[in-house]
Amino acid sequence: KMPSDDLKLFTAIIVAIFSSVAMSGIPGGGGTGELVLCTIFFPEQLAVAYPFALALGNLVDPPATMVNAAGDYVASFIVERFVNGKDWLQKKLNQK
Repeated sequence: KMPSDDLKLFTAIIVAIFSSVAMSGIPGGGGTGELVLCTIFFPEQLAVAYPFALALGNLVDPPATMVNAAGDYVASFIVERFVNGKDWLQKKLNQK
């Protein structure tokens, strides 16, 4: 019996989340996550599905990396403002 579409969707989301957390710091780690997803969901069509997923991942990865890097700076500035107050940047500059 084939699993329902809802179960397949839930499994795909869980596998994608776990692989993205585990491989986010590895250069090219997305390719490994795509291989895992394709192996689980398209084992008979792996020769077609994996290159397609890899090509799509190479298109999506640079903008995602840019947003991730910019988001890190924004989050650190927000935390710094909450911790050290509104004029935290001027205080840091005047200390030097």
